Amino acid sequence: MTRLVFIDNIFSETDSDIRDLPSNIVFSHEPSSLRLEIPRNYALATPIDCLYIQKNLTTMQHSIEIILQENSELMITDEHQGNTNPYTASLQLNIIAKKNAKLHYHKIQNEAENAEHYATTTIQQAQDSLVNMHLFSCGAASAKMITTAKLLEKGAKCFLHGIYWLNADKQLQDHQLHIDHLAPYSESGMLFKGILNKKSRATFHGKVHVQQNAQHIQAKQANHHLLLSPQAEADSKPELEIYADDVKCTHGATTGQLDEEALFYLCSRGLDKQTATTLLTQAFATDVFNAIQNKHIASRMQSLFAEKMAVL
Repeated sequence: MTRLVFIDNIFSETDSDIRDLPSNIVFSHEPSSLRLEIPRNYALATPIDCLYIQKNLTTMQHSIEIILQENSELMITDEHQGNTNPYTASLQLNIIAKKNAKLHYHKIQNEAENAEHYATTTIQQAQDSLVNMHLFSCGAASAKMITTAKLLEKGAKCFLHGIYWLNADKQLQDHQLHIDHLAPYSESGMLFKGILNKKSRATFHGKVHVQQNAQHIQAKQANHHLLLSPQAEADSKPELEIYADDVKCTHGATTGQLDEEALFYLCSRGLDKQTATTLLTQAFATDVFNAIQNKHIASRMQSLFAEKMAVL
């Protein structure tokens, strides 16, 4: 696996490993930026693993540009970490997927507890392209992620998945997602689940916009929150704006607590309440992790999730 490590916005050659990075892939970096371009008719066999570490900066700004030429494919993991000193991390991600290109993108936001994390993502997709995006957020005092996808040509598919875990008073997670269908026979999906404990708060705003000429499209949207504390708050706003008349679109949102009967059943079989709560919470998140194609990456995210859950 190719590993790209940035420490305080600077590419670290000693911590990175680019021996397996094919020479035909455009890879360039400057302070605070990274550019990857996958050539036409080429599928990268192994994932690229990007790691951003904050050590000394109080403000980190970084941009990533990913370009996939026709019939290309890339799988990438993007992870963010930092120390315990207060800091602000800001990320700009731009994705361009040309005809029949495929991108599998996985983000792990695991910033320090005093950090603020802001991320803006733009996606542009051509004919029959596919973007699978998985966002896992379990750190930072405040995290805001804005994602905008434009399905520009027919047959484009975009699927956004997310899981966020909040376990601190006043911890905030804000997701704002907008998928714009501009062409017929395109398809999109959103599935986001939030788990909130203590006095944390989450907001979710997912919007699907279907233009008048975008006939025969399919769009699904779902957001579910699990509240482990009576002081936790969750606001959800799924939204559809449809101007075409031959479409299949659905949306839904739920907010609730653990099933008391299921909790009682597990405790009656010898489990303590904390273990039973952990099992039910992990089950709540399972379908989001199951949507990850690469089993190694899925296992890595699930292990981190289980590690965070251990402090319940």
